Amino acid sequence: MGCDLALIFAHSNSFKSPTRKFGVSGTLCYSSALISNITPHWGIFMDSQMQSGQVSKASLWTGRIISGLIVVLLVFDGLTKVMKAAFVIKAAAQLGFSENTVVAIGAVLLVCTALYVIPRTAVLGAILLSAYLGGAVDTMVHARNSPAQMLFPITCGVLVWAGIYLRDLRIRALIPLRR
Repeated sequence: MGCDLALIFAHSNSFKSPTRKFGVSGTLCYSSALISNITPHWGIFMDSQMQSGQVSKASLWTGRIISGLIVVLLVFDGLTKVMKAAFVIKAAAQLGFSENTVVAIGAVLLVCTALYVIPRTAVLGAILLSAYLGGAVDTMVHARNSPAQMLFPITCGVLVWAGIYLRDLRIRALIPLRR
């Protein structure tokens, strides 16, 4: 049952405007050739590399290296919080966080990082790490830190997604970058 998608594929390389159609369940569905960007097996608008289902070795290893470096950094950060390193507790106290809160934040970071490392849950891990790093930026904004200090968690968030983007075709299909 569900929604009857009326896919519109132009015989040329141009897209037609989206159409709307009501399915059996009464839900409103949007469909167009743009849907082909989400699912590689529909293929007519995807490049040949996406159709083959393989990431180049260079892209795969670049993504792995970026992800590996970010994971090492985040694990170090999480462990210093969980182990209550003196410099972390002192910095957190200046921001108004108690020692117990710092340990909980470190544990959350380690769980999110572990989810990012596991291939099946890497996207969930990236989403959770984005939320975590967004919270770090928010804390820095409220503490009136300099924009240069806020650049670090923002850069980490970008690198989390860059690593997974380079390794996973599904993410490339969701976020198509054109040449």
